[in-house]
Amino acid sequence: MSDITEKTAQMKTAAATIQDLQTAYDQDGWKEWNKNDFEKLRHIQLHLARTLGKFATVCHNLDHVSNEGKVVDFSSDKDASNIVADLIHHASQIASIYGLEIGDCVINRYKENAARFCPESDFAKL
Repeated sequence: MSDITEKTAQMKTAAATIQDLQTAYDQDGWKEWNKNDFEKLRHIQLHLARTLGKFATVCHNLDHVSNEGKVVDFSSDKDASNIVADLIHHASQIASIYGLEIGDCVINRYKENAARFCPESDFAKL
């Protein structure tokens, strides 16, 4: 348990830094959306829809590769880095709008999922 406790503490620090950086970036990069939280949230949802569409395209293409009996090569995927970054970027924005700490959200989700799927694990004891 101590390893998980240590890692969750590290994750909370890293997540808080990411969230703080996103808030700072939004002051410049999202100026037009900072006036109204609902309008910003709605615009974030549109960006997330676009990101999930990109992810669906990647998965769809890999699904065809796998279905043809070929080995799926994740190393050739140039879009994965941007997709992951966009998901973190928008999760940070959403957490800030709701007044949440993203690290706490992640830890709570681990705990909830562990209670359902692996109740004997250390994650259920977080």
